[in-house]
Amino acid sequence: PEVAPVGPDEIAEQELLRSYDAWMVELRGLSASTRERARHEAGLLLGWLRDRGRRLAALTIADLDEYVASRCATMRRNSKATAISSLRGVLRYLHSSSLMPADLADMVEGPPIYALEGIPSAVRRDDVDRALEAVRRDHSPLGRRDYAILVLLSTYGMRAGEVAGLCLSDIDWRHERLRVRHSKTGACSELPLLRAPADALLDYLKHARPETTHREVFLRAQAPYRPLQRGGAIYSTVGRRLEAVGVTLTGKRGPHVFRHSRAVSLLDGGVPIKVIGDVLGHRSEMSTAVYLKLATADLRAVALQAPGVSR
Repeated sequence: PEVAPVGPDEIAEQELLRSYDAWMVELRGLSASTRERARHEAGLLLGWLRDRGRRLAALTIADLDEYVASRCATMRRNSKATAISSLRGVLRYLHSSSLMPADLADMVEGPPIYALEGIPSAVRRDDVDRALEAVRRDHSPLGRRDYAILVLLSTYGMRAGEVAGLCLSDIDWRHERLRVRHSKTGACSELPLLRAPADALLDYLKHARPETTHREVFLRAQAPYRPLQRGGAIYSTVGRRLEAVGVTLTGKRGPHVFRHSRAVSLLDGGVPIKVIGDVLGHRSEMSTAVYLKLATADLRAVALQAPGVSR
């Protein structure tokens, strides 16, 4: 729950955060998750200044250096880059709103993050099939719900928030279509409702979903019956079900491993990058190109022989 502000300073800070959120919606069109991260960063900066008795209008580069040093002391490189990127957005807003005389956003530097430097985490198709088969044999309400979730993840490569936000009105049984609201871009995709996810959804809705007025498809398996909170429950579901069949993952362990695996299976099937991006809800082909690094068989076919080392 939101903590009520105490004193005029905290009230002013909450008003500023609300104005900042409206600015991000109206002028930037940012997603809810991005705005939440930016508001969190803005709140940390304002609280840090308040605790030290410093004024926002008199913020200096030395203050920012001190704040960043304390903020990022225990962070890894990627986390530092994300926090500093959010901080730059906060500083740009403060300057554009005349709350700071100078734009200090470009003065804040983070660690270099190179494009496509990482390798996406993925789970093998055999492991996906083993997990699906194990959950399919669980006929409890929780098992039916988890099976429908895993089938959606493995079939469409949906994000956790997209599965949690799926509503009954998004399933068009008559025309066999599935509407996916992409949590990262805010766009919607109309995908064919394939047989396996359709059967899994129907089984859950008929035999396991509690009676409720909520319109979200997936609900808690125990009372109080309410929608799953964002993607947290999806993360725990994936981790629990994979661990039950002895699948050990390195790197990311959440629903994104199913998303990456789906991209690999489509690549192996010769599906064009543009079509894969449409299925995954990407805005540009560059977002989909990262999965090319997982097509190891194709990469081996074009590999160049390393030159010998002369002594």
